[in-house]
Amino acid sequence: MHQRDCLRASTLALLCLSTLTSQACVDDDLPEIMRIREFSLVDQDGAELRSEALRGRIWIASFFFTSCTSICPMLTHHVANLHRRLGDAPEVSFVSFSVDPDVDTTARLTEYARRYDADLARWTFVTGPREDVRRVVVEILRSTMGDRVELRAGYDIPHSGALLLVDGEGVVRGEYDTSPTGLAAIERDARRLARQLAR
Repeated sequence: MHQRDCLRASTLALLCLSTLTSQACVDDDLPEIMRIREFSLVDQDGAELRSEALRGRIWIASFFFTSCTSICPMLTHHVANLHRRLGDAPEVSFVSFSVDPDVDTTARLTEYARRYDADLARWTFVTGPREDVRRVVVEILRSTMGDRVELRAGYDIPHSGALLLVDGEGVVRGEYDTSPTGLAAIERDARRLARQLAR
């Protein structure tokens, strides 16, 4: 009887320790990967989008171009689903950067946004002069923006399919792939940052 009680107590202690450890992991701060320097581009309405306008908001960055037939349709589909799932978290916004600014005019961005039923109050599509876009994508966000590659049908522009999570202070807190695990992780972490922002 005594041994059974000891075993039960030990098991309970281990369960408590496991619960506390898991909670501690959940409460750990997300890493601060890098602070985003100031930038200015143009949104789908032709208005200037300055990085300062994003301060105080959690935002998720993605990279695409409207003529893309490789990774972009599925990538934007995933972002659109994430955008809908986070509809109850108004602190979270989305910014999609075109890596084909010579072709992606504001009109093309507006049509692309409509195709994915984007709420433009929370999801912004940006373009601008090529060198300005390259500076933001490559130098500031440390992503990739390759040169145009002609294909038998159309063309491609190599770019990242990862999503970046940026906090209200303009600090990148995570980079995520679009696997089910990655999408679940960025949703979880975006909600967490939104809760912290709302305090």
